[in-house]
Amino acid sequence: MKLEKLLKYFQTHPNSIEIVEIQEILMDSTRGNDKKPGILKIAVPDEIVKNLRGEPEKRDILLIMRIPNEIKKKMESPIIIL
Repeated sequence: MKLEKLLKYFQTHPNSIEIVEIQEILMDSTRGNDKKPGILKIAVPDEIVKNLRGEPEKRDILLIMRIPNEIKKKMESPIIIL
């Protein structure tokens, strides 16, 4: 999946995507170590679970995106500096 293509789609169809901060749906988390990864347990609507377990060619794309804190601060600033 090309990032440029995805960004263009987001700009032209802003109402067709959902963005939720993980903190809002996080139920539990465990830290990882050398033997196992960290685990996040999130609560999502059943329609998302059904979609993930459905036919691969009909599945939505679900992403986890990390926005570094320094970019978050710039996004919250009344003066946008990129």
